[in-house]
Amino acid sequence: MNIGYDGYFISDAKNKGGWALTQLELIKQLVAIDTKDEFFVFTDEGGLKLLPNANNIHPLIVNRRGDNFLSRIGAIKNAFENYRVRLDIYIETVEIAPKFPKNVKIFDFVHDFSQGKVEPFLSISRIKGLIYNKYKISTIKRSSVIFCNSNFTKSQLLPLKSDVKVVVYPHGVDYIFKNKKTNPVNLDIDLPQKFFLYIGRINARHKNFKLLLNAFKTYNKKHPEIKLVIATAANYAVEPDSNVILLKSLPIEDIAYLYSKALAFIFPSTYEGFGIPIIEAQCMGCPLILNDIPVFREVSGDCALFFNNTIDDLIIKMEEILNDSVRQKLIECGLKNCERYSWEKTAEIIYNVIHGGKGSDNLSSPP
Repeated sequence: MNIGYDGYFISDAKNKGGWALTQLELIKQLVAIDTKDEFFVFTDEGGLKLLPNANNIHPLIVNRRGDNFLSRIGAIKNAFENYRVRLDIYIETVEIAPKFPKNVKIFDFVHDFSQGKVEPFLSISRIKGLIYNKYKISTIKRSSVIFCNSNFTKSQLLPLKSDVKVVVYPHGVDYIFKNKKTNPVNLDIDLPQKFFLYIGRINARHKNFKLLLNAFKTYNKKHPEIKLVIATAANYAVEPDSNVILLKSLPIEDIAYLYSKALAFIFPSTYEGFGIPIIEAQCMGCPLILNDIPVFREVSGDCALFFNNTIDDLIIKMEEILNDSVRQKLIECGLKNCERYSWEKTAEIIYNVIHGGKGSDNLSSPP
């Protein structure tokens, strides 16, 4: 069979972009395990240089002019028409697929349903999210198979199209976390001996960062020797505080190092479709303090301390994590749990679905 594959962002893998790493790592595993089929990868010139050297992989060069979803699906559709390739299946890794002929089966990866829900009411970002969600639902309705990153995402999808085959796949992480590499390459500060860690956006409302910051400020009065390290991608302003360390645009090697040294990774988000930092932290032996939302319990395998979305309860859990026996138990549980997740396992599931197998409707049981 001829299988199309959305690799639009692969060229960003050199900068460790999230979409890029997903697309690159998954296609590597797919072409290795599936030697029966031919894979036609839609990517740009930069992505071409990163594709694996395999006889069954064929790049279709796209003209990448923008990274919004309309530019992406337009570029892929143009490449499809220019190359005149016949596809049996198209794997959409970024939720929204171009409109192909009806004989092309769409395998759609759906990551979450946050768009248009978590942004401020009547904001431009909310309007953009609602438009995005409309296109995403359109892709869902014309898909033959949908791959969800969690049972939580699956539960949100089923009311939209209950007759489609839905498969929950084990999300992978970068090889650096799997190999537990801890050599920093860009950190130009001396890390404190004891610190809590937060990684992610700090301006998105659903990330709930202000709750974490307010909890830490109260907690820090009792424990002035403990710091809070924040690693984020963009230049966001944080009120100056000698006990709050803001690090920007770190390479993934430095992120892995931070996980390995932290007292705990704190994830206060009120909505996620999965929560990749959970698995990254567990791979690096970092204990977790998580907001008590269903997807966090699912992904972490309950290998975490959970707080009830209040400052007071988060402070209690930050106290509890100082207990060495508690930390060690969470570390051991987390190391076992993260073994469930890999792109190799995802590729096996996709292969089974392509060739008539049932795939997997659930992940293996957590520890």
